[in-house]
Amino acid sequence: MLKKDEFSDIIEKYGSAILLIISMIVYLMLFQQYISKSPFSRIPVVDSLNYWVTAVDIAQFNKPFPDFFYNAPLYTMILILFIKIAGSNIIYVYLLQSVIAIMTVLILYELWSIIFTKTHSFIASLLLIFYMPYAFYITKILPEIFAVFFLSVFLLFFYMYRKEKQARFAVLLGFAGGLCILIRSQFILIVAVFEILYLLEKTTYRSKLQMILHKSLPFVLTFISIIPSGYYNYIKTGRFSINAPNGGLTFYMGNNENAQGTYCTIPGISDDLKQQTRDMINYASTYEKRQLSVWDADQFFWKKGMEFIRKKPLKWIKLELKKIILVYSPIETSEIYDMYLEKNRYLGILNIFFLNWGILFPFFVLGVLSVFWGKNRDRLKDSYQLILLAFLLLLPLIVFLVISRFRVLLVPAFLILSSSGLFLIKEWFTRRKYLFLACSLIFFMLQTISILKFKQETPIGALVNLSYILIETGRYDETEIVLKDILKKNPDCLPAVNNLVTAYINQGKFEEAKPLVNYLSRFPQYKKKAEYFNNYLLQNPVPINE
Repeated sequence: MLKKDEFSDIIEKYGSAILLIISMIVYLMLFQQYISKSPFSRIPVVDSLNYWVTAVDIAQFNKPFPDFFYNAPLYTMILILFIKIAGSNIIYVYLLQSVIAIMTVLILYELWSIIFTKTHSFIASLLLIFYMPYAFYITKILPEIFAVFFLSVFLLFFYMYRKEKQARFAVLLGFAGGLCILIRSQFILIVAVFEILYLLEKTTYRSKLQMILHKSLPFVLTFISIIPSGYYNYIKTGRFSINAPNGGLTFYMGNNENAQGTYCTIPGISDDLKQQTRDMINYASTYEKRQLSVWDADQFFWKKGMEFIRKKPLKWIKLELKKIILVYSPIETSEIYDMYLEKNRYLGILNIFFLNWGILFPFFVLGVLSVFWGKNRDRLKDSYQLILLAFLLLLPLIVFLVISRFRVLLVPAFLILSSSGLFLIKEWFTRRKYLFLACSLIFFMLQTISILKFKQETPIGALVNLSYILIETGRYDETEIVLKDILKKNPDCLPAVNNLVTAYINQGKFEEAKPLVNYLSRFPQYKKKAEYFNNYLLQNPVPINE
């Protein structure tokens, strides 16, 4: 058995190489299972679909850029460039994101090593590799993995500057800050705060002019980095902005009479991002009884959310408490897509080997306390920024709404502080190694059981959308199972009946399809579709893929 000093020496020499090997094995194994089992691997949905369609349209079909970027313009640009180089095979994007995820593990290992010991950072990096939400979003056409990557790079340059006091790190800090904002606009608060902390760093300069130039570098370069995106939005919408004009709607979704603390639809407003903008304008214009611009509509929803807070403060406080509970809870789903449904049906590997948010959260809290209590309290000066970072990353969840995607962005602060919590427990178990090992074993057993036993009711809308994906990928047996389960619970779910008819016809099960077609014909909104199905059943014996 390795002694403590021997283990530390191995980590000191080979830590990066060990992490590289482990992360390559783990993420490539996940990548292989995802593309071989999940129907979502070929057909993106919800926000992923918007990113993918926009990028493919621009890269391959030379369509014009949108009126404004709905989210993360940098991610769309990365997709466009990648499609031009490698083609529109979506599998290649997952592979690219796997590589970015591995690079992020190594960057964060170096970053955390500046603040803590190599061993401490190595444990945190292992937690990162096996952190389930982080691994899950590698296989999604979403900006979260790139966002964590750019935020990690930004933080690395910040700490490198604090350590070395060299102008080159100030330059890199500024550009990295701009990229952070362009990949995730809510990072603007983090970039601003950390660049102010940079401003407060004490450094010796030869002259006042040199000090002014040196201190202004990150701010100037960050602004230069975001000018193209802001100017593009100015040309298209008349306002210089790096944000899409839907922040008010998101705020209102999380702060209204019927809000649930997580994502929920607003009647009359589509989940599709392009249609959503038109619906926002129509909704707000109808309410105000005058035609509003997209920015006026955005302001309308900001005001509606603030009006709810002002008029019903007690209800809002209860809602905020619910959001805080949801931050810890794994429960979060939408009517159109359920990540737990996909994970449990098609990515069983995530249920066994990976750590969930809810399991690590108590260690994260202990880690925050360990900065003041444990042996790391002498590092308070170096680590208080991580607590500040965690707060700034949690703030949008509390102010707006709790979404699993936004939890992933916590990674640079969350995992190292969770590791600190583990080290604090280890201090408590000093000279009780076997008890510590026993407790660790029990902990991992409980975490596995909690994930396997965790049940969440999947919304019917998410199951119907799954059936669309299954039909598109030719997985008709699975489609039947999903749709029959829906119809057992809700026999009047017409989209499910429609999809079941399509699945039957595609398999040549015409007799099973006929009574369902007759049932659909009774409803005005499905009358034309029922006529089409009847004509096909009479004329065409070859299965279709409708």
